Amino acid sequence: MARNQEFFTSPKDARELIKLSGVEHMYNDPIQILEPTAGHGALVKAVLKYKEKNFRIDMVELKDDNRKILKNLCEAAPLLLNLMEEG
Repeated sequence: MARNQEFFTSPKDARELIKLSGVEHMYNDPIQILEPTAGHGALVKAVLKYKEKNFRIDMVELKDDNRKILKNLCEAAPLLLNLMEEG
C-alpha cells in the first residue's frame, strides 16, 4: 500500500456536502469545524461561501504541498481559518 494516498473531494461534491450539512440555516450559533484531512481545501472553500456565519475552521494536513495551498487560504481569511502546526 502506498503511503500518503490522497482522495480529493471535488468542488461539486464539497458544495453538496456543505449544503446537506445545513450550515446556511445556522444563524447565531458559533460553528467550530475540524477538517482532519484538509487536502487542497475543497470543503473549506465551500464553507467560505458563508463568511457571514460565525465559524472557525481548524485544518490538519500532513503533506507539505497541500499545506502550502492551505496556508494561502489562511492568509485570505485569517480570522476564519487556522492551519494546525505539525507536532
